[in-house]
Amino acid sequence: MTASVDAKIDRVAQTLQSLPPVARALLGREQLIMGRVLGREIGPREHRLMGLLSWTGQPGMLLISLLLLLRRVWAQRRLPRRLPLPQALFIGINALHEIDLRQDLRDRLGHDHVFVDERQMDHFALAGRLRLGSALKEWARLAPLTLKCSRDTVEEYDTLELRTSLTMRLPDLAHLIAQFRELYAADREILIACSTADLAAHAASIVGFQAEYHQHGFLTRTLVFPNFATMIALTKVEGAHLASRVPGLRVHCLPVEIKECPNVRILALAGIYLKIDITPVIALIRFALAQNYKVVIRPHPQGEDAVWQDLTGMDGVVIDTDGGFDDFLTKWQPSFLVTWFSTTLLDGLLAGALPVTLSTGRPNLVFPFDQICMSWPHDRLELEQCMADETNRLNVLKSFSKVLS
Repeated sequence: MTASVDAKIDRVAQTLQSLPPVARALLGREQLIMGRVLGREIGPREHRLMGLLSWTGQPGMLLISLLLLLRRVWAQRRLPRRLPLPQALFIGINALHEIDLRQDLRDRLGHDHVFVDERQMDHFALAGRLRLGSALKEWARLAPLTLKCSRDTVEEYDTLELRTSLTMRLPDLAHLIAQFRELYAADREILIACSTADLAAHAASIVGFQAEYHQHGFLTRTLVFPNFATMIALTKVEGAHLASRVPGLRVHCLPVEIKECPNVRILALAGIYLKIDITPVIALIRFALAQNYKVVIRPHPQGEDAVWQDLTGMDGVVIDTDGGFDDFLTKWQPSFLVTWFSTTLLDGLLAGALPVTLSTGRPNLVFPFDQICMSWPHDRLELEQCMADETNRLNVLKSFSKVLS
């Protein structure tokens, strides 16, 4: 990704970040920014909706969004009218790193919390079944602003794509604000911790909760943030980025401690949930085996297992799916950790493994992850030198660790 594209993304994201909270929540959808600036295609569901809106226009927006809202309220019809109030919520997506974040939250609070999967709208019925009148009242409040947003488009947005996005976003935001408003009326001291900056976090902040952001992955430049009160940041670079976008934000960075790793001739390869090109992976495995390294593969729990099946019979290659990822690193103590672009690179560095990326280009990330890892096959010669000389490996590891401090 070029500097000019980064600058364009930053310009759009900063423009959206400067909007009032509700307009920011409606317009600050990451997929829209990626679609117009990075050329990402929208999904088939949105394509169908876009075709319908091209005929019905703004009246169609209102009717469809209202039907979607009624569907969300109807889905809660079997829930009790009242439920015991939680002391704390952790709103996330069941990402792997959330396991550690949730444990850190338990340790800090001294008690447990309720986990809410933000991908399941019925999980937000925390105070009990949402009343239809409350949902319709929020929808009526938001509808005029939504129509205004559909006319006063961001320069880079396509009008029809924007209207399609707003049609889906309006009922979700109305539903979430209504749910959080009932929760806030019952107890405004409930702690709200979010692992993403999506609509749930926006809704909680709009209602008045002092929401916390517990960062679970590298920040992308295309993210538009609600008014978080606190951020638990993975790195200082990302904490500074968010602090520049959200006035008054309190930033707490996770402690940086690089473990000393014994000189074990093991290269660990961590899979990802996206579809991958196996060709460079095979080349790297053969390269490592030629340097007398054992290769241990950790498939991603949501990844494609079939990708790794052809490697099960290869001498010197082990596939390990037992336990969590921290258990995996502790068990094997690899000297090198290979993956694509996730926080696994950071986890490997903190575990004392020299990180290596298989990504061919720098993704849409705030953190300069290319400064904490080697790249395959671009850095093949340097990687070979580190495999042959432990002192060289430790020196490179030390230079990477300085980026974190």
